[in-house]
Amino acid sequence: MAEYPKWNGQSADGNWEAVIKKGDEGREFSGNLYWTGSRERLDDTYLEKLVVKFDDEIVLNAQIETPMKDYAGGEFPGGGSKEQSVSFLEGLEEAEFAGRKVTVQLNWREGKQASHTAFTLDKSSW
Repeated sequence: MAEYPKWNGQSADGNWEAVIKKGDEGREFSGNLYWTGSRERLDDTYLEKLVVKFDDEIVLNAQIETPMKDYAGGEFPGGGSKEQSVSFLEGLEEAEFAGRKVTVQLNWREGKQASHTAFTLDKSSW
């Protein structure tokens, strides 16, 4: 099986990881944002804004309050699997972002504590 590149990065505080990689089928890429912080406060953790930039071009500016407890794996009460990550930018062609600086910017909060973080995704192969 051929090795495909992926782009990944993690916030300096260790709470977030983002990955852009090729899907299981087809040629298209998509992104996933993972909560990697404390699971103890997961019920009070909300993603408030997700911005993705290719160089200086904003390609995503999502301002939807997202409860991370629904995107951290596990099961919902009463059954059904929760997503493991917040998906973004589905259906990307590699040419749209290859060779460009990919930056993720997040506004989020734990309880009443608001935070902002930004980090760059680096290309690697697996």
